[in-house]
Amino acid sequence: MIRKLVRTSAMLAGAALFFGTLPDSSDCVAQQRESGVFTFESSDDHVATPYFRDVHPGQPERTEPFDFSALLKMVGRVTKDLSPESNPDWSKGLWTGWFVYGDSNSRSVFMAVIQPPDLSQPQLYVDFNRDLILEPSELVPATDEDPELWACKLDAEFVLGPDKFEHVPCQVLIRRKPDSDACELATVGVMRGTVQIGDKEIAAMRIDRDSSGSWFDPEDRIMLDLDGDGQFHAVRERFGCQPICNLWGKRYVIASDKSGRLLGFSELNGMGTVALTLKYQNADAKVSKINGTLASSSGIRVGIDATDTPIDCPPGDYRIESLIIELQQDGVNWEFRFADMSPSTHGIHVALNEPATFELLGDLELKVSKTVLNGGNGTTLQLIPLLKTASGMYLTLSRNGRGFGWTENRLLANSIAQGKPVGTASSGFS
Repeated sequence: MIRKLVRTSAMLAGAALFFGTLPDSSDCVAQQRESGVFTFESSDDHVATPYFRDVHPGQPERTEPFDFSALLKMVGRVTKDLSPESNPDWSKGLWTGWFVYGDSNSRSVFMAVIQPPDLSQPQLYVDFNRDLILEPSELVPATDEDPELWACKLDAEFVLGPDKFEHVPCQVLIRRKPDSDACELATVGVMRGTVQIGDKEIAAMRIDRDSSGSWFDPEDRIMLDLDGDGQFHAVRERFGCQPICNLWGKRYVIASDKSGRLLGFSELNGMGTVALTLKYQNADAKVSKINGTLASSSGIRVGIDATDTPIDCPPGDYRIESLIIELQQDGVNWEFRFADMSPSTHGIHVALNEPATFELLGDLELKVSKTVLNGGNGTTLQLIPLLKTASGMYLTLSRNGRGFGWTENRLLANSIAQGKPVGTASSGFS
């Protein structure tokens, strides 16, 4: 079934029907809050118009296959309908996809759009709890405006350590992409709060402009009611998520956590620099991309996009929060993703007006997590490989391929972030 999608205003109206009356967040006069602490609110404000991003078709290779046998049974489908060759294929009444909502190392969210034979409109199911099981109870009602537009509550997930997560309640819209057999989603709402800047208490609003579920990405925005008129001006009071901003002729450092709940401003009195280096064994390998984040103990976040230029940073103690490295060698592209699983450790010291040097990876250490499980038929030994860098990060994903055809290196990356065994074997003894 092909339907013309409504415009953004109608989509927001559909969200209002699902969530109830939406507050006018252009009016920044809000309930009393603790300074610097933000909470999520749904919104139909023009400066926070939803930005839709694509949902990946199929299902991610780096996780175990999703189990939705109960759902298939309910709608009379079989497992072979979900083979990669069937995606995307809206015309057959089935489309599966996945996305990450929160930080880049959080667990994937799986979804499926199914057109049961006895129903006139498609149904959306979302794996809200990220347990790899899609169940009939995870049905999302469609909005009244369009049967191919869905609104639902969804937690943004942030990794605090192995099998430790922080969840922030948010709300999203999911729709069929116009003129395409695909889906896309958008965050519907903002983070609202107040911040102390100098001696002033300022009403503030945060916008997840790239709909990633994380609120301090380069694409995101911070609104500040600088003139105190109770409104956010779409241009004059709109700021990017950079570590430093200029206000009233002074420079301020912006500090934030990944989840968007905390935000602070402090006056900057000087800068330091840090030069990041990268050692790797193969001299003929070429770095094609580096992207990451330096995070300080006080919440300052500075982007990493190169190793040949010193990075200006406000003084403080930092750690490498996340890192993506892409290499090219002999016509093959490699991608490596690392994440810091020890957020309390900050080993990079940046002093005022003094240069510092730090190795991004250092020597790599291959560890094996061993678990012995005793069962009725004998003992099961579960081994999970963990590749750790000298800088304290763990490899969460590695993949390689020619051109854009990525394939994963499952030995190193399949289950490090997921905490799942790569494989099992029997000794032959009972």
